[in-house]
Amino acid sequence: MEKCGSGAVQVRQDDEKMAGTDQTRQGVGVGVHHCRTGEKRSRTSENCMEQLNFVKFGSFSVSSTLVGLQRCGFKPSKSNKPPQAGVPSGGVGNSPDKDTDRHQPAHRARQRHAKNSLSSRAPPLTCARATATAPIDRPAEQRSRQGSSSPSLPPHMAAISHPGPRGAAAALPRPLGRRAAVIAAAAAKGAHRARALEGASDELRAAAAQCLDWAPGRRRVRAAFAPVLPTLDHYLFKMAPKGIQMEENYETNSKGVEIFWKSWLPREGTATKAALFFCHGYGDTCTFFFEGIAKRIAAAGYAVYAMDYPGFGLSYGLHGYIASFDGMVDHVIEQYARIRGMKEVRELPHFLLGQSMGGAVALKIHLKQQKEWDGVLLVAPMCKISEDVTPPAPVLKALSILSCLLPEAKLFPQKDIGDLAFRDPRKRKVAEYNAISYSDQMRLRTAVELLKATNDIESQLEEISSPLLILHGGADMVTDPQVSKFLYEKASTKDKTLKLYDGSYHSILEGEPDDRISTAINDIISWLDSHC
Repeated sequence: MEKCGSGAVQVRQDDEKMAGTDQTRQGVGVGVHHCRTGEKRSRTSENCMEQLNFVKFGSFSVSSTLVGLQRCGFKPSKSNKPPQAGVPSGGVGNSPDKDTDRHQPAHRARQRHAKNSLSSRAPPLTCARATATAPIDRPAEQRSRQGSSSPSLPPHMAAISHPGPRGAAAALPRPLGRRAAVIAAAAAKGAHRARALEGASDELRAAAAQCLDWAPGRRRVRAAFAPVLPTLDHYLFKMAPKGIQMEENYETNSKGVEIFWKSWLPREGTATKAALFFCHGYGDTCTFFFEGIAKRIAAAGYAVYAMDYPGFGLSYGLHGYIASFDGMVDHVIEQYARIRGMKEVRELPHFLLGQSMGGAVALKIHLKQQKEWDGVLLVAPMCKISEDVTPPAPVLKALSILSCLLPEAKLFPQKDIGDLAFRDPRKRKVAEYNAISYSDQMRLRTAVELLKATNDIESQLEEISSPLLILHGGADMVTDPQVSKFLYEKASTKDKTLKLYDGSYHSILEGEPDDRISTAINDIISWLDSHC
């Protein structure tokens, strides 16, 4: 172990399907899912209320939300049969033939009464930053046609001028059902956090205000911000090497999800030593800060590949939503298996690089593919989430139960991780320009899946057998550096290195002083050089 001092050292659409997950729902950006905790279905909403009663966090009351849901007619499904992919369940967006009660006259009367009551009390519901009728993820050729906007807009803003689909059918927004309206209101407390874009033009601020729930919106916003990134005052942008070969791709995987991935290759005429596959952190994308990191590593002779997970960055999926952590890991395994099979990559050594939550993804990949990787590099890995950013145990228990009812709701209480991750406040301001990162409150199912993933990894640390490099900031308050020490001690591999950087925060590759960022990247390159 080395210690480095200061000088050294988705409204859910059909084309957003995720096989094997609970993600296929319609309606607003909050779905109703069957509770799959393995407990008996005799647990009704009243039983859940008894467990959640009096539990509060912030200004949100769990019991009051469930009372509101019950008063408006919402009840969890009692069916033991899991919902099929692409088939609405629980009442949100259901067609009449899927809801038999809707054909009863008495029920119709109650429904009209509830609808009128809701409409008289509540203002029009919105989808975080836009409308409750979210833009539809359309095929690429349709998005391309829509991207042509009026000539009065600058070219890089043309892509965001038409947020919705064209045509008569698209012009009429789908009305929210009474249950969908109630659930949307329950999730409204997870409203979007406005970005502090210091020095940004009105055009960029307008772009950043777009609804990012679905991939087309995120892709439009990214296109608007792309010309600005090279001008940002950050070491990773200013010192990025020139001549790196880059390529961006969209590829639909076996589960029908369109995945974005990108490559950075050494300059022409430079021999490629190995291939490095990156796993990004929670809420992040591989198209912002990692651009500069990847170029530095590629300039040293390495082919670098990265992808956005479903629901993050430019890949399809509801923004910031993880229905299953293991399911997300399987998406990464499939995509990287395709890349590793390419002719120019097949014969090279293959390494995994994971940062923060991506560290947990990388470890999960290694544990599932023990013999297929030549080494694992971890930067501030999420093997355990610090208690400083998690709510108390009683609240966690309540949230776990509530996540079965409102899995996509932005209700998980958390501190602003950005302030805890960046030691340099100027770099923290630059991070606001990562406009397609997810910065709202964490969705309930996502929070539960992250906690389950860390517990699972913690129980398998002794099975880690690959050559291992761990880099961690000594003052990290997001992921605990003591857990990295524990990982280093427990891993069964004999080829392992741990470097702790005194005083550094969580984002040691992006949020530290320039010399510390350079040192950490050089440590990665040196370790790779010693293992090729």
